[in-house]
Amino acid sequence: MKKEDILKTLEKIRKDSKKRNFIQSFDLVINLKELNLKKENERVDSFFSLPKSFKELRICAFLDKHLGKFDKEIVVDEFGKYKEKDVKKLANEFDYFVADGKIMGKVAGAFGKVLSQKGKMPNPKAGAIITTAVDMDVLKEKLRKLVRLQTKNELSVKCGVGLENMDNNDIADNVYAVYDYLLHILPKEKQNIKMVYLKLTMSPCFEVGNGKEDN
Repeated sequence: MKKEDILKTLEKIRKDSKKRNFIQSFDLVINLKELNLKKENERVDSFFSLPKSFKELRICAFLDKHLGKFDKEIVVDEFGKYKEKDVKKLANEFDYFVADGKIMGKVAGAFGKVLSQKGKMPNPKAGAIITTAVDMDVLKEKLRKLVRLQTKNELSVKCGVGLENMDNNDIADNVYAVYDYLLHILPKEKQNIKMVYLKLTMSPCFEVGNGKEDN
């Protein structure tokens, strides 16, 4: 796949998609083949940092003491106040959860059931296990670029790669970076990739390379 193929597909999507009254995201869908998801070494579950950031984030932190650095901070003494319905509300309100490594056991006990189901439990692979000396600006910029590539229960990897108010070149850089990274972590590399699609939030999928719409 070449960058010019991605750019042509982005232009086709913009031309053929209905305008909405909100800023839509561009999503990448990569369908896979010749993988057995029952085998751990053939499943995809990886965090990847995009070249160009596009997400605005709200971050909730679980801490030993208040730092005044995050959108919301919940300290250990407050854990008991949160019932399951409260944790579900938190999961919907915040994009990422980070936690002081010293109290991860208590975080798991109080919030793990719900946040794990939502895929939002603080993850060390994402850099979400922190210390009190964390540089908030650095962490937030890192998380803004981060996407999680997962096969879950289907032979497909999906992630956001940009917003429709971004330049096509920046979106294309993100698309190609994800594609190239995936090539290098798949056991058979290009042979494991069946089809690559791009779409807007409310649009159909368009196959990258020929601009064909997939209904």
